[in-house]
Amino acid sequence: MEPLKLGTVFDGAPFGIATLSTDGRILDSNAAFRKVYGTNSVTMLRDHEAEFAAIVRGERSFFEFEQRILKDAGNEVWTECTVSVVNDGTGRPHFAICMFRDITALKQNERRMLHEMTHDPLTGLPNRLLFESKMRERRAESESLADGFFAVLLVDLDHFREINEGFGHDAGDFVLSQVAQRLAGAVGPNDVVARIGTDQFAILIDALKEIEHLEVTARRLFGALAKPMTVGTRTLYVSVSIGIAESSASHQRAEDLMRDAQIAVRYAKASGGSRTAIFDSQMQARAQKHLQLSTDLRGGLERGEFFLVYQPIVQLDNGAFTGCEALLRWNHPVQGLLPPAEFIPLADQIGLSTEIGRAVTRLACRQLAAWRDERGLKIHMNVNVAWPDLLEAEFEQSLIAITRQFDIEPSQLTLEITENIVLTPGDRATLLVDGLRRRGFGICIDDFGTGYSSLHYLQQFTIDAMKIDRSFIIGSNGAMASEPIVRALMTLADGFGVKVVAEGIETQRQLDALRSAGCCYGQGFFFAKPIPPEELAGKYF
Repeated sequence: MEPLKLGTVFDGAPFGIATLSTDGRILDSNAAFRKVYGTNSVTMLRDHEAEFAAIVRGERSFFEFEQRILKDAGNEVWTECTVSVVNDGTGRPHFAICMFRDITALKQNERRMLHEMTHDPLTGLPNRLLFESKMRERRAESESLADGFFAVLLVDLDHFREINEGFGHDAGDFVLSQVAQRLAGAVGPNDVVARIGTDQFAILIDALKEIEHLEVTARRLFGALAKPMTVGTRTLYVSVSIGIAESSASHQRAEDLMRDAQIAVRYAKASGGSRTAIFDSQMQARAQKHLQLSTDLRGGLERGEFFLVYQPIVQLDNGAFTGCEALLRWNHPVQGLLPPAEFIPLADQIGLSTEIGRAVTRLACRQLAAWRDERGLKIHMNVNVAWPDLLEAEFEQSLIAITRQFDIEPSQLTLEITENIVLTPGDRATLLVDGLRRRGFGICIDDFGTGYSSLHYLQQFTIDAMKIDRSFIIGSNGAMASEPIVRALMTLADGFGVKVVAEGIETQRQLDALRSAGCCYGQGFFFAKPIPPEELAGKYF
């Protein structure tokens, strides 16, 4: 029985076909086969010699395999081959037939899909899925290496939401891309940089010899990100918080190391941001307390454990009462009285900031109504507004609904907004602030002078008041901390017709210095600590 002649019948077929002798030589082939393998079967049978020998011996009738062939200029071709035996009239193997189809496009598509599954589309960096896979690989390797130390660094952008809201998502995407490039350029060639969240990156530091290398790496990352970024006509600066977790025997899974790095980065952010924190066992205890407090927060809202105290705002020349600031407190059933610094950052993280803000407004308006109904008084009150609240679609409607519920005039409420909010003419937050002023609510910029936009606010927006931050007031030995800065702020405020309130007045010396600088209003322990409503009424009404 002679091998089938392929030249005339199959030469134009889109799949490759060849006949092979029992010793592996090509007897005949079509054009598609020759284009990939030429006229020699060595490339096709490489690594499959044993299977071919088995079909020649009659031990199997066929075998299949996929194969990658590198062509000239580095181009690759993938084939899916089937090699089967053809027996003679006596049932003995006479020759073999090899058929293949070109699966290069399929493999490239699979590779593209795999890349899309494991890489971030914006930055091109590995995503969380691939990063955690690399972590597991590294952990498995470290168990067999004497110097198998490695670590995870989490890099979290500070105030990234403000960039998105203030400058737009295109600017936010540009910043993320720039951060990704700078991080990748600041680490070693064997380190893995990934984007694992909206504004969070992870770095797998490989085969470290000394723990100090972690701190050096962190400083290098800070240095790489310190350079300004230009977005259109604007210049942006970004800061990050870095959490570090070192591998140890206590990490049963790679995910445990990631958990510890997350705890460390939260600690760095809670400590003010723009810093590094290395995980330790005390952080673990604090994280457990943090988790419990998160649960307690939700229950505290339901049980009505939050209440307000009030600090008077007075005229500095005679101490006369002009209004008060409502300050939130939490009567925790186990930990006792907690100030806002203990739970407001946590509330923001777990999405309770807006709900707590509405509770504060409701409590404040209820108290204003009580003073009106019981004493016939029309008190003016300042209420703090967290910046995420301004971005809520229902903030204005909720505020108006609460004031109407208690029949409170908008002019009785001044909303204190921290200066670090990015307000740009025409954006949603700014339009909301302008709309609230038109409705009669007062607008006060809190912590004035501590942010980056003090003069910007005075130039671009109409505000009613500003509060000089206590850091400029409270100095050593009861003196004024920064009298020249206070005088400069007073000059600015006077020029724009804005009322100024000094916070944190504790001594007569500070009071005298503020009067001398021309400040007319203030609050602080020198006059009264934050006190319950009945005590405030007894002292001033």
